Amino acid sequence: MKTKIFSSASIIIFIVSLVYFLLPNEWKILYTQLFSSKERKKIILPVKSVNIDDIEDTYGAERPGGRKHEGLDIFAPYFSPVISASDGILLYTGRDVLGGNVIKILGNDKRIYYYAHLSKYIDFKTEDKIKLGQTIGYIGNTGNAISTPPHLHFEIMEIKWLLPLITKSINPYNELIDSNSFKQD
Repeated sequence: MKTKIFSSASIIIFIVSLVYFLLPNEWKILYTQLFSSKERKKIILPVKSVNIDDIEDTYGAERPGGRKHEGLDIFAPYFSPVISASDGILLYTGRDVLGGNVIKILGNDKRIYYYAHLSKYIDFKTEDKIKLGQTIGYIGNTGNAISTPPHLHFEIMEIKWLLPLITKSINPYNELIDSNSFKQD
Protein backbone atom coordinates (compact mmCIF):
# COMPACT_ATOMS: atom_id res chain seq x y z
CA MET A 1 0.00 0.00 0.00
CA LYS A 2 1.50 3.26 -1.16
CA THR A 3 0.44 6.41 0.56
CA LYS A 4 2.10 9.51 -0.69
CA ILE A 5 0.97 12.49 1.27
CA PHE A 6 2.95 15.23 -0.46
CA SER A 7 4.87 15.23 -3.71
CA SER A 8 8.28 16.88 -3.76
CA ALA A 9 6.88 19.55 -6.11
CA SER A 10 4.14 20.49 -3.65
CA ILE A 11 6.69 20.70 -0.83
CA ILE A 12 8.86 23.04 -2.90
CA ILE A 13 5.85 25.20 -3.78
CA PHE A 14 4.89 25.34 -0.09
CA ILE A 15 8.42 26.37 0.97
CA VAL A 16 8.71 29.04 -1.75
CA SER A 17 5.27 30.41 -0.80
CA LEU A 18 6.21 30.51 2.88
CA VAL A 19 9.50 32.28 2.18
CA TYR A 20 7.73 34.79 -0.07
CA PHE A 21 5.10 35.44 2.63
CA LEU A 22 7.82 36.17 5.20
CA LEU A 23 9.84 38.53 2.99
CA PRO A 24 9.75 42.29 3.66
CA ASN A 25 7.65 44.24 1.10
CA GLU A 26 10.76 45.84 -0.39
CA TRP A 27 12.15 42.40 -1.30
CA LYS A 28 8.80 41.17 -2.68
CA ILE A 29 8.72 44.11 -5.10
CA LEU A 30 12.31 43.46 -6.11
CA TYR A 31 11.79 39.77 -6.76
CA THR A 32 8.56 40.36 -8.68
CA GLN A 33 10.05 43.10 -10.87
CA LEU A 34 13.44 41.52 -11.50
CA PHE A 35 12.00 38.83 -13.72
CA SER A 36 10.43 41.31 -16.16
CA SER A 37 12.48 42.59 -19.08
CA LYS A 38 15.42 44.86 -18.32
CA GLU A 39 15.33 48.32 -19.87
CA ARG A 40 18.64 50.17 -20.03
CA LYS A 41 17.94 53.87 -20.37
CA LYS A 42 19.92 56.96 -19.68
CA ILE A 43 19.51 58.54 -16.27
CA ILE A 44 19.26 62.21 -15.40
CA LEU A 45 20.85 64.37 -12.73
CA PRO A 46 18.55 64.13 -9.68
CA VAL A 47 18.73 67.82 -8.68
CA LYS A 48 17.26 70.26 -11.21
CA SER A 49 19.17 73.31 -9.96
CA VAL A 50 22.63 71.72 -10.39
CA ASN A 51 24.81 71.06 -13.44
CA ILE A 52 27.14 68.05 -13.65
CA ASP A 53 30.07 70.49 -13.96
CA ASP A 54 29.32 71.72 -10.41
CA ILE A 55 29.62 68.24 -8.88
CA GLU A 56 32.77 66.68 -7.45
CA ASP A 57 33.14 62.91 -7.77
CA THR A 58 33.16 61.82 -4.10
CA TYR A 59 32.61 58.12 -4.76
CA GLY A 60 35.12 56.01 -2.81
CA ALA A 61 36.23 58.86 -0.52
CA GLU A 62 37.25 57.90 3.03
CA ARG A 63 34.55 58.16 5.69
CA PRO A 64 34.66 57.76 9.51
CA GLY A 65 34.93 54.22 10.84
CA GLY A 66 36.96 52.98 7.87
CA ARG A 67 34.00 53.22 5.50
CA LYS A 68 34.18 54.34 1.89
CA HIS A 69 31.66 56.75 0.38
CA GLU A 70 29.38 54.69 -1.86
CA GLY A 71 27.56 57.54 -3.55
CA LEU A 72 27.75 61.04 -4.87
CA ASP A 73 27.08 64.16 -2.78
CA ILE A 74 25.19 66.80 -4.74
CA PHE A 75 25.16 70.11 -2.84
CA ALA A 76 22.26 72.50 -3.40
CA PRO A 77 20.19 74.99 -1.37
CA TYR A 78 17.83 73.63 1.27
CA PHE A 79 14.47 72.46 -0.12
CA SER A 80 15.72 72.32 -3.73
CA PRO A 81 13.61 69.69 -5.50
CA VAL A 82 15.08 66.20 -5.86
CA ILE A 83 13.83 64.37 -8.93
CA SER A 84 13.90 60.72 -9.90
CA ALA A 85 16.93 59.88 -12.04
CA SER A 86 15.05 56.96 -13.62
CA ASP A 87 11.61 55.55 -14.25
CA GLY A 88 10.82 52.88 -11.70
CA ILE A 89 8.83 51.58 -8.75
CA LEU A 90 9.01 52.93 -5.22
CA LEU A 91 10.55 50.42 -2.82
CA TYR A 92 10.83 52.46 0.36
CA THR A 93 10.40 55.87 1.94
CA GLY A 94 11.43 56.39 5.52
CA ARG A 95 14.44 56.90 7.76
CA ASP A 96 17.73 55.17 8.32
CA VAL A 97 20.63 56.00 10.62
CA LEU A 98 23.17 57.24 8.08
CA GLY A 99 20.82 58.57 5.40
CA GLY A 100 18.17 60.24 7.54
CA ASN A 101 15.10 60.72 5.35
CA VAL A 102 15.57 58.37 2.39
CA ILE A 103 13.88 57.04 -0.73
CA LYS A 104 14.69 53.82 -2.60
CA ILE A 105 13.44 53.29 -6.14
CA LEU A 106 13.86 50.17 -8.26
CA GLY A 107 14.61 51.58 -11.70
CA ASN A 108 13.32 50.02 -14.89
CA ASP A 109 16.97 49.09 -15.48
CA LYS A 110 16.77 46.78 -12.41
CA ARG A 111 19.10 48.92 -10.31
CA ILE A 112 18.23 50.47 -6.96
CA TYR A 113 18.42 54.26 -6.74
CA TYR A 114 18.97 55.56 -3.20
CA TYR A 115 18.34 59.21 -2.28
CA ALA A 116 19.41 60.29 1.23
CA HIS A 117 19.65 63.27 3.62
CA LEU A 118 16.33 64.65 2.33
CA SER A 119 14.62 67.40 4.33
CA LYS A 120 11.39 65.65 3.37
CA TYR A 121 10.05 63.32 0.72
CA ILE A 122 6.79 63.21 -1.19
CA ASP A 123 4.15 60.97 0.38
CA PHE A 124 4.27 57.94 -1.90
CA LYS A 125 3.08 54.42 -1.27
CA THR A 126 5.23 51.35 -1.75
CA GLU A 127 4.89 50.06 -5.34
CA ASP A 128 3.88 53.49 -6.74
CA LYS A 129 5.21 54.02 -10.25
CA ILE A 130 7.76 56.83 -10.38
CA LYS A 131 8.51 58.72 -13.59
CA LEU A 132 11.85 60.05 -14.78
CA GLY A 133 12.13 63.68 -13.62
CA GLN A 134 9.27 63.43 -11.11
CA THR A 135 9.84 65.34 -7.86
CA ILE A 136 10.35 62.81 -5.06
CA GLY A 137 11.74 64.94 -2.23
CA TYR A 138 13.75 67.98 -1.20
CA ILE A 139 17.41 68.64 -0.37
CA GLY A 140 18.31 68.54 3.32
CA ASN A 141 20.96 67.34 5.77
CA THR A 142 19.28 64.62 7.83
CA GLY A 143 20.96 61.50 9.21
CA ASN A 144 24.72 61.67 9.60
CA ALA A 145 24.82 64.82 7.43
CA ILE A 146 23.33 66.98 10.21
CA SER A 147 26.56 69.03 10.52
CA THR A 148 27.12 69.44 6.77
CA PRO A 149 25.70 71.85 4.20
CA PRO A 150 22.45 70.61 2.63
CA HIS A 151 22.96 68.02 -0.07
CA LEU A 152 21.64 64.87 -1.67
CA HIS A 153 23.52 61.61 -1.22
CA PHE A 154 22.76 59.80 -4.50
CA GLU A 155 23.64 56.14 -4.81
CA ILE A 156 23.09 53.48 -7.47
CA MET A 157 23.17 49.81 -6.49
CA GLU A 158 23.36 46.89 -8.88
CA ILE A 159 21.75 43.67 -7.70
CA LYS A 160 24.37 40.93 -7.57
CA TRP A 161 22.45 38.13 -5.85
CA LEU A 162 18.75 37.58 -5.15
CA LEU A 163 18.42 35.42 -2.06
CA PRO A 164 19.67 36.84 0.17
CA LEU A 165 19.59 40.19 -1.59
CA ILE A 166 23.13 41.39 -2.20
CA THR A 167 23.84 44.71 -3.90
CA LYS A 168 27.00 46.50 -4.97
CA SER A 169 27.20 50.27 -5.29
CA ILE A 170 28.53 51.70 -8.53
CA ASN A 171 29.84 55.20 -9.17
CA PRO A 172 26.84 57.44 -9.99
CA TYR A 173 29.14 60.16 -11.33
CA ASN A 174 30.33 57.89 -14.13
CA GLU A 175 26.74 56.85 -14.87
CA LEU A 176 25.64 60.49 -15.13
CA ILE A 177 28.58 61.35 -17.40
CA ASP A 178 27.89 58.28 -19.58
CA SER A 179 24.24 59.40 -19.85
CA ASN A 180 25.29 62.90 -20.90
CA SER A 181 23.11 64.01 -18.01
CA PHE A 182 23.89 67.66 -17.87
CA LYS A 183 20.52 69.05 -16.93
CA GLN A 184 16.85 68.06 -16.94
CA ASP A 185 14.75 70.75 -18.65
